[in-house]
Amino acid sequence: IKKAYGSHFSDEEIRRKMKRGDFVDQTWIYDFINRAIVPVVAVFSIMISIHMAAEIFDLRHLCITWFLHEIKIPRLMSISVYKLCLISALFFIFKYINYLIRSSWFKYRKKKENKDFNATLAKNIIGLLVWGIYIIVVFLMLEVPGTGIAIVTGGLSTGMGFASKSLLENFFYGISLMSGRVRVGDYIECDGIVGKVVSITYQSTQITTLDGSVVAIL
Repeated sequence: IKKAYGSHFSDEEIRRKMKRGDFVDQTWIYDFINRAIVPVVAVFSIMISIHMAAEIFDLRHLCITWFLHEIKIPRLMSISVYKLCLISALFFIFKYINYLIRSSWFKYRKKKENKDFNATLAKNIIGLLVWGIYIIVVFLMLEVPGTGIAIVTGGLSTGMGFASKSLLENFFYGISLMSGRVRVGDYIECDGIVGKVVSITYQSTQITTLDGSVVAIL
């Protein structure tokens, strides 16, 4: 990392930036092993340890039966120890996928030097999509009835709608402004702030105030 980005970062700064995903293009394999493989192996090592201990007392068949035995709750779900371990392992895999997509997206946007995108909104949408898929997969594994999956899917869609609300509002307001209501170079007053319009985008309008400050107004 120091070779690729320069040695001006301290070890503490590098660790902090790695955790945040700033070097994901350099550390994705390390992150995959550290964030996904190691926790998954830890989860299944519990089952393997119990199985090995049972083998000593010739209880291997009973142990496997206990792992795979499903407790069925009518019209609700079907659960077993093996399914719980698999769901726990998938949690770490989806957690890594969420981290990888989010970090890669932010890094791509930084390379484009686009400071106008809504980072919080992007983070929320990525999280909703990844964890929404995880919840649906868990429901399918637990054999939850289709009505339950439909309810969760509807809730996720509603959440995405609320997350996108401010972006869509700003987008249409931005189009309205760019259609000619306000032009670059105009002097405007908004919420008591007076200044000259220097930039109009789909999400915000930047003005330079009389004292030289630059203010972005949604």
